[in-house]
Amino acid sequence: MNSRLKIFLAFLAIGFLGSCVNDKADEIVPNTLVDCDTTYYKTTIRPIIIANCAIQGCHVTGGQSPHLNSYTTIYGGRNDIKFRINLPSNDNNIMPPSGPLSAADLTKINNWINSGAAGCD
Repeated sequence: MNSRLKIFLAFLAIGFLGSCVNDKADEIVPNTLVDCDTTYYKTTIRPIIIANCAIQGCHVTGGQSPHLNSYTTIYGGRNDIKFRINLPSNDNNIMPPSGPLSAADLTKINNWINSGAAGCD
């Protein structure tokens, strides 16, 4: 085989290999503005927030701000939520004030926030 043809075929093969890309990144971490992960948020995170934070006298209308009764406000306050729920149990600023969340609930919320807090109402 002629050396020019070998070189051409080598460059052609490199070109094909170099064109391989992973176009599935959006499927791995969904864009919260386009593809809401409603299942995990609605079945796991929202119930924890509703049971422990968005209760009468706390983070609901007529109570403490922020009102944690929608994905938008929970998402907007995610960094403060994460900070407050992870304070030492003897810290006066820990949330919820009734006592620390269970280790399982802390892990769920921390992992959800760390992975981008996908979801929607």
